[in-house]
Amino acid sequence: LELVATLVGLGLISSRGEAKRLIGQGGLYLDGERVTDIAARLDISAKKEFVLKIGKIRFYKLVARD
Repeated sequence: LELVATLVGLGLISSRGEAKRLIGQGGLYLDGERVTDIAARLDISAKKEFVLKIGKIRFYKLVARD
């Protein structure tokens, strides 16, 4: 799954532009690792749960369902 499209689709980020800005400024973390690639993808075949951090305060747990 494409990370940017998933975040916008879930309503966690208001637009693709905002997601790209967050990634460019280093404000988006996935499982404790800074996301630096705008084209990053979530590999749900290998892992079903992800911890997402947006900025300093917003934390989300993303769970993939079958």
